[in-house]
Amino acid sequence: MKIYKSINSNLYKMIILFTLYSFLGWTCEVLYAYSIHHHFVNRGFLTGPFCTIYGFGFLIIYLLLHKFKNNLCSLFIFSILLTSALELITGWALDTFFHTRYWNYTSYPLNIKGYICFYFSLIWGIGSIIVIKILNPVISFLISLCPFVLPNKTQSGTIDAHLPPTFKVLKNNAKNNNS
Repeated sequence: MKIYKSINSNLYKMIILFTLYSFLGWTCEVLYAYSIHHHFVNRGFLTGPFCTIYGFGFLIIYLLLHKFKNNLCSLFIFSILLTSALELITGWALDTFFHTRYWNYTSYPLNIKGYICFYFSLIWGIGSIIVIKILNPVISFLISLCPFVLPNKTQSGTIDAHLPPTFKVLKNNAKNNNS
């Protein structure tokens, strides 16, 4: 049971971190676009304030490079490689499958088909260090203060997430009516 709780609390933490960093990435993108265009530009492709490439990028950095947090040189280099690979693959996929480009680095030197460039790769490396060394420890501490409600096993052995009381009553009534 202890392993089950650990897996679930880690899953909840990853979902919270993904959502939070997707929102923070969207916020940074909107502020960047505002500084250039002087009006609001929604920088995400989803409805709502989320840029999921930042959520995925953070999770990749966090899960794969957390062990390098005390080696800034390795963290920086691997962050550049991983975030650039993510940006290249995502940019290519959006362009190929959806015929849209959310960024275009063709005006920057040392770019690869406008999907990635050296300048922004350095920014992602520096940003990754700031996130891993400064921002994420604070956010992780705040998340650790939140109580997680873990799913319960029902009598049938299936996992039943904690539903509001109204839904539990409806579910139990439906189960009793089907019996």
